Amino acid sequence: MQAGDVLGERYRLVDLLARGGMGEVWRAVDERLGREVAVKVLHAAYAGDSAFHDRFRAEARNTAAFTHPGVAQVYDFGGSDASPWLVMELVPGQPLSALLDRGPIGVPATLDVLAQTARALQAAHAAGVVHRDVKPGNLLLTPDGVVKVTDFGIARAADALPLTATGTVMGSAPYLSPEQAHGRTATAASDVYALGVLAYECLAGHRPFIGETAVDVAAAHAADPPPPLPLTVPQPLKDLVLAMLAKDPADRPDDRAVAERAEALRGSTPGLAAGFPVEGATEVVLPLSDPAPTRSQPVRAATPAPQDALRPFTPPRRRRRLGPALLVAVVVLALAAAGAYALGSTLTGGSGSAVPHSSSRASRSASASASASTSASASATPSSTPEDSGAASQPAAGGALDPQTLVGQPDSAAFPALKAAGYSYKRLHKALDDAHPACSVASVEVTGRQAKVTVWWPAGGGATCAKL
Repeated sequence: MQAGDVLGERYRLVDLLARGGMGEVWRAVDERLGREVAVKVLHAAYAGDSAFHDRFRAEARNTAAFTHPGVAQVYDFGGSDASPWLVMELVPGQPLSALLDRGPIGVPATLDVLAQTARALQAAHAAGVVHRDVKPGNLLLTPDGVVKVTDFGIARAADALPLTATGTVMGSAPYLSPEQAHGRTATAASDVYALGVLAYECLAGHRPFIGETAVDVAAAHAADPPPPLPLTVPQPLKDLVLAMLAKDPADRPDDRAVAERAEALRGSTPGLAAGFPVEGATEVVLPLSDPAPTRSQPVRAATPAPQDALRPFTPPRRRRRLGPALLVAVVVLALAAAGAYALGSTLTGGSGSAVPHSSSRASRSASASASASTSASASATPSSTPEDSGAASQPAAGGALDPQTLVGQPDSAAFPALKAAGYSYKRLHKALDDAHPACSVASVEVTGRQAKVTVWWPAGGGATCAKL
C-alpha cells in the first residue's frame, strides 16, 4: 500500500500512521462523504490465515453491535482475501499507554479514565459483547478529554462460540483476569478486572503483577494479592480498585457500579483539569504485533452520581492460594496461548513500567513448569528512563518490607527503611512537577534485593533531598 491508493473505490490513503507485524494503519479520506477516516490493512503475509480474517470480521461485527460515544466506531469492512481492510473513526489524540510513559497520572485523571471506560464497557456488555483485551494501548484519549475504547478484534459475543481453540487464553498477560488465566470463558467481570489493573497502573505508575514469563504473570493474577497502592491514593479509590481486582468474579463490582463510584469520587475531588494536552492523531493500531506500552490520560468535568454510589465497597475476602492441580492448569492453559492473538503473542502488552516481582510459590512453580516445556518469555522494562543519580547503597541485614509502600514518602525516610530491610538501592531522578512534593518517592522498581528508587527532583538540584 502507498499514499494515493484508493480502496473500495472510495477510501484514498493519505499517510501512514502506524506499521507493525500484522498490518498497517493509514489516515485516509472517504471520497464519498468527504471525511477523514482510519484504515487498517492486513499484511499480505497473513492473507492465507483464516484466523486473521476472522479477527478482522469480528472487530467489524462486534463494534457495529452497539454505539456509544466512548467507543471508536467502525464504518466499513472490505477488500479481497489477499488484502482485507477495516475503516474506522479517526480519533485525534494518543493512546493512554503513551501518556503513561510519563509516569502515574494522578487521582483526578484516573477517576475520569475509570468512569468513562466503565460506561463504554457497560454499553458493550449490555449488547452482549465482552472486550477481553482492555489495556492502556486500547484506550485513545482526545484533546478535549474524551476516552475512546478501541480494538474489539478479540472481543466475543456472549452467546457466540470463541474464535480460538479450547484452552487458548485470549488477552494480554499483564491485564489477564484470574479466570482467563485458568482458561475459563471471559465475561463482563473479566473486563472489570482488566480495568482494575489499568486503574492500578494509572495510580502507581506500574502494573501490579510481573514475571519473567507470561506464565509467571498469569499465575500471579490467579494467586497473588496486589501490592499496596501509594499512600497518596485516597482510601475510597483504593477500595474500589481492590474490589475490581478480586480473584473471584462474583466479588467484583459490575461495570455500572464502577462507573457510578468513579463518578461520585470524581465529583468530590477538587482541582479537575479540563483535559491533558494530547497531540497528533492516532487510531486503533491493530495490536500490530508488538502492542505499545501503557501510560497517562485526559480529564473531563465532574458529573453528579447517585448517592448510593458513595457507599464504600467491602474489600473482597481473601482467597486460598492455588493448589498444585490448579497451578498445573494455569501453566498448561497459558502455554496453549502461543498463537498470534493468544497470551504468548501479547505477553506484557509491550514495554511498560517495571513492577514488583511476584515472589509467590505459585509464580515460581509456574515459571519452573514453563521452562520445562515451552518458552513464552516477556520482561517488563521501564517505560521511561529517569536520570541516574549514580548514588547506591550497600545492603544491610534487616527484616521484611514492601518497597511499594514507600511511594509518596520522603526519600529521607525511604532510604533508611530500605537499608534496614536489607535492600541495596540506587536513586534515580524525575523532574519535579506541581502535583508532587520535592524529594518524595515517585516509584520503586525491585529486582531481587536491589531497588531503583525514582525521586521527584527539584529543578535547582536536590539540596533538600536525602544525602546518600
